[in-house]
Amino acid sequence: MSTLTNERTRDYLLGRLPEQEAEALENNLLEHEDLFIEMRNAESDLYDDFAHGALSAADRQAFLSRHRDPDRVVFAKALAQRGSNIVAMPPRAWIGWAVAAVLVVVIASIVFRSPQQSKFAVTRVERSFAVNLTLGTSRSAGEITKIALPRDSTTLHLNVKLDPQDRYDSYSMELRSKALVWRADHLQQRDSILAADVPAYLLKDDSYELAVRGGDENLGFVEMEVHRAP
Repeated sequence: MSTLTNERTRDYLLGRLPEQEAEALENNLLEHEDLFIEMRNAESDLYDDFAHGALSAADRQAFLSRHRDPDRVVFAKALAQRGSNIVAMPPRAWIGWAVAAVLVVVIASIVFRSPQQSKFAVTRVERSFAVNLTLGTSRSAGEITKIALPRDSTTLHLNVKLDPQDRYDSYSMELRSKALVWRADHLQQRDSILAADVPAYLLKDDSYELAVRGGDENLGFVEMEVHRAP
């Protein structure tokens, strides 16, 4: 039995392995406890890199589309803020639980996997809340868009109306509050509408600015106030 390579493990966790390779890897995980432990540690490292902002733009987007456990992401960010003042549990106290938990997830994914899907994930209900936005040409232009986001929403789906004359190979969005909250690159417009999904767990009761770029050009801004409705 060979150990997992860092690159292959990361590609699997981000959903980049071809289906046949992913299936072969999952079979190895079922057969070898040591590989389970390596995969679990690699997954923890991935959450840690995300929390510290160490992922590339492409890896961050792949992570957000595949790993949607808000509680775990928040916990990872809390650990990142605490730094080295964390007291770790002795490995023997949690290793059995970790292997058992991963085993249950992998078995469930293999049993219920469709022919087109090979995933190491637990199904959860997705609830998207959509809003339509119009860009202003400056930060002072236009009114503030107020959004009452239901608390059971998993994503905030943004539909941004573009100028029909704006034609770029790709677009990007950036959402800021006091700091960068979320970013999406390599977006494509359709019928002058630019769409993207913001994970709802990133949004608190706060004011935000959404900036849209086409290529290297600033196209406009939207001022938003988000309130998590009961």
